[in-house]
Amino acid sequence: MNHLFHYLALVLILTTGLVLLLTFRFHPLGRPLTIAGLSLAYFTWGIAHHHLSRTLHRRVVLEYLSLSILGAIIIATLL
Repeated sequence: MNHLFHYLALVLILTTGLVLLLTFRFHPLGRPLTIAGLSLAYFTWGIAHHHLSRTLHRRVVLEYLSLSILGAIIIATLL
C-alpha cells in the first residue's frame, strides 16, 4: 500500500508536466523550463522512492540521473 502512494505521486508529477507542456508549447522560455522541471521532479521522485524503500545506491542515482537527462533531451528534441 505504501508504494501505491509513491506511484500516485509519480503519476501526478507526470500529468502536471504534460499539462504544463501543453500550456507552454509555444512559449519560448516556458517549454524548456517545464522540461527541466519535469526532469528534476522525476529524478527527485526516484531518489526519494528508493530512499524510503531503503534501496538507494549509487547505481540507482546514476540510473535516474541518466534517464532524466535522456528523457529531457528526447522531449526537447521532439517538441
